[in-house]
Amino acid sequence: MKKISEIMEELGFRPDGSYEVKKAFIKNLIQQAQVTELDRQVAKRESMKATTIDSKAKIEGFEQLNLFDFEKQSS
Repeated sequence: MKKISEIMEELGFRPDGSYEVKKAFIKNLIQQAQVTELDRQVAKRESMKATTIDSKAKIEGFEQLNLFDFEKQSS
């Protein structure tokens, strides 16, 4: 089994880097290890619902902006 310092070095963390950043990274790893597959599926579905609503709003807003004149470029 590898030491956490070896794993962090493989991921590109500097040995002289901030202790707080390393601590936050390790806490995040522990939290992610405790998340079940069901939790991930529920979060993904909730995210997809929000994305669907947000993407419609972005499309409507984008249609109002005429920043580019694509007709001139294609001819």
